[in-house]
Amino acid sequence: MKSAEEVQENRRRRANSILPSLMHNPIRDGGTTCLSCTGPLDYDKNLCNRCLEWFSNAATLIADVVVPLTYAIPEANPQTRHDLRQYKDDRNPLVRANATLRLSALTWHFSAYHSSCLSVGVEPVTAFALVPSKRVNSRADGHPLLELAKFLPPTWQRVDVTRIDDVDSRSLAPSSLSIPNFQPVMGAHVVVFEDSWVTGAAAQSVALALRNAGASRVSIVVIGRILNYDWWPTPALVDKFKDKTWNGTLCPVTGGACPVL
Repeated sequence: MKSAEEVQENRRRRANSILPSLMHNPIRDGGTTCLSCTGPLDYDKNLCNRCLEWFSNAATLIADVVVPLTYAIPEANPQTRHDLRQYKDDRNPLVRANATLRLSALTWHFSAYHSSCLSVGVEPVTAFALVPSKRVNSRADGHPLLELAKFLPPTWQRVDVTRIDDVDSRSLAPSSLSIPNFQPVMGAHVVVFEDSWVTGAAAQSVALALRNAGASRVSIVVIGRILNYDWWPTPALVDKFKDKTWNGTLCPVTGGACPVL
């Protein structure tokens, strides 16, 4: 049986062999990308229209920080965009397994090297919550995101967030969610873990529900920040990173130097 050190070393080697050719570090650059969700800006501000609206209306309620781990744009890194779909729904078990392998490598790398960056200068993360499917009981056998969550830090306790009403809109809907009593939320720093972000409404709804349940700080960690290449600012952003390989030393929390290394 392999030792814990050998398991970690194998995971490190796998991540370093897989990720540079497939992933792209999100960019945090005021005036170019939203400093919250890292999407491209169409005007000279620091936040995109949607994040600006959310901060204006619920500044103390939505997530304190949003941390995408990679961009997922079909025109720039199609495999990652495919993986975010296929790990959940592909009919071929081997395709699902390979997609899960790649996404879990990215999740593990974040957990191993950058998860503690979420706690710099603030209370440590003690819990995490998954974003449930949009339909009540749509995945009675368990959401595939649970498989990726296995690679989050083992000290994070899971908060059980359940869907009680179906949602279709891209607006915030915390009332469609339930957090049972006796969850490790009150006064805690909780991470919302999600696989993909388009508008962010689903993840931010969970953040709001956690705030309402007593969380003192909420961070969102999302594997893939999905961008629409047909929106005019996106091609210019892609040009900034398309020829650059993913760099594991860049901190996804700060967008630059890692505050704990």
